[in-house]
Amino acid sequence: MRYIHQDAIRTCLEYVSRSDIFLLFIADKAGTFLEDEGKTVTHLEFLRAYHENKRLIVYVHDIVLDTYFRTIRPQIKQSLVQYLSEHGKEPDSMLNFISENIKEEPHIAENYVWYFLYDAEQKGIYFEKCSLGVEILSNIKSYLSALFKESLQYLNIRSEIERSLEHVELYGDFYELSFEFISLLRNGQITNWRRLLALLRSKMVGCNIYSTNTKYQQEAIGINGL
Repeated sequence: MRYIHQDAIRTCLEYVSRSDIFLLFIADKAGTFLEDEGKTVTHLEFLRAYHENKRLIVYVHDIVLDTYFRTIRPQIKQSLVQYLSEHGKEPDSMLNFISENIKEEPHIAENYVWYFLYDAEQKGIYFEKCSLGVEILSNIKSYLSALFKESLQYLNIRSEIERSLEHVELYGDFYELSFEFISLLRNGQITNWRRLLALLRSKMVGCNIYSTNTKYQQEAIGINGL
C-alpha cells in the first residue's frame, strides 16, 4: 500500500476503514507499542475493524492459542474474580493487570499477546488455529468463497433493498413531521399557525423556472416552490 499521510499509523487505520474484510494473524510478538495509546498498532487496526463492523478472520499460532486457553485464560479469570472482590471494580489497565498476574514462561509469547487475545475474546471473536509450515491458503479461500456466495443472494434483491431504504427514510420524515403537527393541536385547533407554516415550508421542494427565449441552453431565472 502507499502512504496517504505523513502519519503512517493514520494511513494504516484508513486502509482498514476502506476494507471489507480484516484478516489478522497473531503469533508470539506484539509489534510496535504506542505509549500514548497504550496499545500496539496491530491492536488499533483490529479495534478499528471491529468497531466499523468489518468481517474479521483471525488466525492465531497454535502453540500460542493452546497456551492461552489452557493456562493464561484461567489465570486471568481467577485473578480477576479476586480483584473484583477486593476492589469492587475492574482494573484500570487490563494490560498491566495481566502482566502482573500471569505466570507463564516468556518464550511462549510476549505479555501483550495475552492481553490482545483476552480483549478479542471478550468482543466475541472466534479464533482459527494456524501452524508454521502448514498451508492455510485453502482455508482462507473457503472463507472468501462462502462470503461471496452469501453476497450473491443480496445482489438478486438489490433493487428491493434500495427501495426499502428509501421507504425507511420517508417513513422517518413522515413520523417526525406528524409528531410535530400533533403537538400543535389542542382541542381540534391549531395553537401556532406560524410554526405550522414553517414546518410545511421546510418540507417543500422546488424546481427551477427556465427562460424560454433561448434555443440551445436554457438558464434558470427563478425557483418555484412545490
